[in-house]
Amino acid sequence: MPSKHPPSLRGEQAERFVGELFRAHGWQVDFPPDSSGGDPDIWVEQGQHAYAIEVKAPTESRADRVIPLLSQAVLQAQLQAQLSGNHPDGVRPLAVICLDHASYALVEQVVRFAEKYAPEVAVGIVSRDGVRRFSGPGLEGMNEEAEPVARSRGTSTPQAVNLFSDLNQWLLKVLLASDLPEGLLSAPRERYVSGAALADAADVSRMSVSRFLQQLKSEGYLADSGYLTLVRREELFRRWSAANMRPAPEQPMSALIPLVGNLVQPLVNSLHADACLAVFAAATELNLGHVSGVPPYIYVRKLPLPNERRWGMLTPANKGKPTVVLRQALNPQSIFRGAVQRNGMLVTDVIQVWLDVAHHPSRGTEQAELIYEKILAPIMKGVH
Repeated sequence: MPSKHPPSLRGEQAERFVGELFRAHGWQVDFPPDSSGGDPDIWVEQGQHAYAIEVKAPTESRADRVIPLLSQAVLQAQLQAQLSGNHPDGVRPLAVICLDHASYALVEQVVRFAEKYAPEVAVGIVSRDGVRRFSGPGLEGMNEEAEPVARSRGTSTPQAVNLFSDLNQWLLKVLLASDLPEGLLSAPRERYVSGAALADAADVSRMSVSRFLQQLKSEGYLADSGYLTLVRREELFRRWSAANMRPAPEQPMSALIPLVGNLVQPLVNSLHADACLAVFAAATELNLGHVSGVPPYIYVRKLPLPNERRWGMLTPANKGKPTVVLRQALNPQSIFRGAVQRNGMLVTDVIQVWLDVAHHPSRGTEQAELIYEKILAPIMKGVH
């Protein structure tokens, strides 16, 4: 997609590039014959997920060029998704920016803009140099970072991978699932002989898994024993806990009507699939409860905006003790993929509960120690 190409050709190449990315990840892809007639640039479908995609291909990788085109793509994708009705679960809008090169700073700026101004629209930014960043249901496995680039003098220095990125925390949970008691983590309970097998089971791209395993091995946390086996787990878990100390945005909420009996289940379910019970209330649902008197926490993908009407039975709490506290998931892939079903609602998995309570001021240390002693300490044995 060199910038010297005329706009029409550049746009067509970008659409083909994006379409092939989806096809490579197992999506059904359709290119309408003439998008000027009111159709989106691309239709994609996989299982319960379907998207109407609008693609924009700026000639420059600058925020002042990218953001306006992203805004246009968002509006166009929303219109096309509204007009479509040929999928049983509905069609979602997806706005994609396709570039020759995308810096980390630009990607983060695009993501922040989309989260602030278009939280209900899936967004993607991809580049020819390897960047793949998508946000939206079913798109998690599309995400990849750029491959390390050689320095100007011709040398090539590998760049360290964030071992505790959102996607990598999910992969850690998948590697640990078979060692945990059943029902405490939603992940395949298998052992993996290769990165390809892990990638397929975790529904993550093989390139992302390859970088993850290389980083584990380089830091001494992966053993070659016929299966992919995590070692030095006590140290690994200490680092994992420290990586999750960053505070997440929260919003205290009150119930619109008085509730009796089990308050939590109807509140979680009123938020549909984008919510799961967390922290101390989740520990109680997993039969590991130790702390009471703290309002239940519920993870959501995005906190409510002012006057937003999609929050079911809840409204922002202005005074007094809140009914629940909504917490925005900083690691949504790890959190929602690992969540388990308990009493008719989604509940964060046992590892996530341990990570969340460890630094909570309301007796969180005690709760974390109980979970560690009962569940996590047994899986540390023999893997030092």
